[in-house]
Amino acid sequence: MMPTPSFNRSLWAFHFNSGSCNGCEIEIVAAITPRYDPERFGIKLVGSPRHADVLVVTGPVVKKMKDRLIRVYNQIPDPKLVMCVGTCGISGGV
Repeated sequence: MMPTPSFNRSLWAFHFNSGSCNGCEIEIVAAITPRYDPERFGIKLVGSPRHADVLVVTGPVVKKMKDRLIRVYNQIPDPKLVMCVGTCGISGGV
């Protein structure tokens, strides 16, 4: 799915860790450092899902985390995107 015109100015992301090995978190934190400076493109991590455009999910979504993930997803205003990062988030593990 291509982002709609409402995403033309910025993408604010909320990170949701559902129990990963922290490998993806290290890469996400490295990607938002001044070395890559994603804020010059309008991309930044936010602390509340109510301010986010994108939900970034890391780790396998297990049954105990499903309800919490749905609650966070519902707090993000429309239009919204979901991005899974890493093997755990995409396929459930290595």
